[in-house]
Amino acid sequence: MKVFVVYCHPSEDSFTRHVRDNFIQGILDSGNEYVLSDLYKMDFKTDMTEAEYLRDAYYNEKPALASDVLTEQAKINSCDGIAFIYPVFWTEAPAKLVGWFDRVWTFGFAYGTKRMKLLDKALILATTGNTKEHLENFGLLYSMKKVMLEDRLFEKVKKSDFVVFDGMSRELESRTANWEKHLQEAYNQGKEFFSKGLIMNINQNAEINFSNIAALFDLDGVILDTESQYTIFWEQVGLDYLGKAGFGTLIKGQTLVNIFQNHFPDKNAHEKITKALYEFEANMSLPYISGAKEFILSLKKAGVKLAVVTSSNQEKMENVYKKIPDFTSLFDKILTAEMFAKGKPAPDCYLLGAKLFQLDIKNCVVFENSFHGLEAGRSAGMKVVGLATTNPKEKIVHLADITIEDFTQFDIEKMLKLLES
Repeated sequence: MKVFVVYCHPSEDSFTRHVRDNFIQGILDSGNEYVLSDLYKMDFKTDMTEAEYLRDAYYNEKPALASDVLTEQAKINSCDGIAFIYPVFWTEAPAKLVGWFDRVWTFGFAYGTKRMKLLDKALILATTGNTKEHLENFGLLYSMKKVMLEDRLFEKVKKSDFVVFDGMSRELESRTANWEKHLQEAYNQGKEFFSKGLIMNINQNAEINFSNIAALFDLDGVILDTESQYTIFWEQVGLDYLGKAGFGTLIKGQTLVNIFQNHFPDKNAHEKITKALYEFEANMSLPYISGAKEFILSLKKAGVKLAVVTSSNQEKMENVYKKIPDFTSLFDKILTAEMFAKGKPAPDCYLLGAKLFQLDIKNCVVFENSFHGLEAGRSAGMKVVGLATTNPKEKIVHLADITIEDFTQFDIEKMLKLLES
């Protein structure tokens, strides 16, 4: 099998060049092949011409593409996977690589009629001066992953991953200690490129009956990146009606009925809050958590039973279906607040999911982000994956079997290992 390596760095005197060399050596040692585009050495032209812009802007396949663009597209279609290796400049890939995407991801190739083949895997190998902790604390790593995995590579690959080689600024003492560790990881990534985490490999394992496994997903903060929006709404409700700060965090994971029962004895407030909530939801944006849709599609392809288990009511879900028309097609079942008497942290909702699929709780994996949701999954006796999209990892680690930032850090193989543990 063959990997297309797109390398972008202006200097051979760089740590990134060593990452490239070690990664390529790993590919060769695994018995696979590679083809390389060294964008600076090639002097790849990254400024889009007016004719190229108008071609894509008007969704035309004429005029014919430039020869250098056709060459890059041919390399993609001759390979089974693609890897991008570059340094991070101001939270972004170098301008030359950004321009490569601008010119190579053309109408009729990357979108539209899409002559571009669906690649088995994409891997981002990014070197950074800052530490990963710094990038995470300021939300920079999240932004980088979002752009590369969910925009540029969206629906172009079966599986993608983002690997950061951090702490490599020349002013950091950790640079020397990180050097060999990072290069070994680069080599391993190359050697395991076609053997690590690919869905096709799992599906070839006849001993696994995926239809006996269920993945049960909470909605907000797990599938959809909406928790921060709800926090703003409920925080204001808490201040307006209760004079209480922190209310937006306190009620996460609870059904609307439970919120009213536990915090609003004055029923006159229910109608006003409900009306305001529905108006707020009608104007919300509903982006996916990084890697969520791709992960769900991989499970669906393998035959895993899939369900949404949410504290949201049916009226809220109708709004989701309007904004995301293919949402219901992703899941076998969608369980809403009307379907269980006790909301999270009671385990009823997840136990109902197992019952509807007629599966043992030992074969069910819960994906949650809120304290109430995590407690519900654990109380149900199921394996729990905690997403640190709402609360820091250190706050939820005791409630989950494994914690992740988003689904770019998780795949079907890791889920199987979790079930086996």
